[in-house]
Amino acid sequence: MKRKSGWAAAAVLLAAACLWLAVASPAEPKSTAAQLTVTDALQREVAIPVPTERIVSLTNADTETLLALGVKPLAVVDNRNLPDTLSARLTEVPRVGLATAPNVEQMAALRPDLVIGTTMGFQTSLAPTLEQLGIPAVFMSVSSYREILDRITLLGKVTGRTDQAAALTEDITRRVEALRTHYAALPRRKVLILWGTPASFQLASSQTFIGDLVAQLPVDNVTDRWLANVPAGNKPGFVTLDMEEISRTDADEILIVTHGLSRNMSQQFLEELQAKPAWQQVKAVREGHVHELPGELFASNPNVRVADALAYLAEVLYD
Repeated sequence: MKRKSGWAAAAVLLAAACLWLAVASPAEPKSTAAQLTVTDALQREVAIPVPTERIVSLTNADTETLLALGVKPLAVVDNRNLPDTLSARLTEVPRVGLATAPNVEQMAALRPDLVIGTTMGFQTSLAPTLEQLGIPAVFMSVSSYREILDRITLLGKVTGRTDQAAALTEDITRRVEALRTHYAALPRRKVLILWGTPASFQLASSQTFIGDLVAQLPVDNVTDRWLANVPAGNKPGFVTLDMEEISRTDADEILIVTHGLSRNMSQQFLEELQAKPAWQQVKAVREGHVHELPGELFASNPNVRVADALAYLAEVLYD
């Protein structure tokens, strides 16, 4: 009897072990899956399980890139500046608040493998909370054309769509190089880039994505002159307007990137500029060469449409 009891006990233990393995097995891929380690703009090393499509996108640029790679995001923020054709593809995708106020609770409920956002404070402030929740989050800065291509490549690696990302970046590079070659021999234009709203705006230098994009054409960014004596690593992306300097600028063109709800703020900007004597001394204002750039291409970095953005700039400045 003792011998039979021993075999019976062993059988019970074996059955329990099998049951434990059956229950535990769904969690195993998380511990054995491949990981991609990324150092983000906050200098944090973030391990991302790859490949994955369970991505919460906190920027329109990344949302558009994911769609271009054939990936529907797990969730997105308000997508006001996306083209209607792309917004239509997101009708069933959950929203997790505004880009300026993402909702952590809604994100956590979806159990994403990755949250990707920008370096603006209202997004990076989420990093400690997401880390505590065990949700990988990457916050990246995009301040140049090269970094746009790098970001597309990164999302290709994360989603397992490296071939699609490579094809996308190659097409963008080809189109940008064609534009650079076409306009290279034309006279250089002196450009001033205003960023903000009529009530509060700054000048954008070449350290910003819009400034770097303009630099792909034969253009002199007037703001860069005022930063000539600043060490290369310390040059700011945006500077506060100095009206005394403004009155002496010789800009041929003024480009305006607005963040208001109106798509026709150029008239408001022009009225603001013309109301101040210092601005009336600027050639671009006197001759009416003030251009509002469309928010869907320039209010945030254009990512997959960067070649379209450059073509728009070239047409405004030269055609």
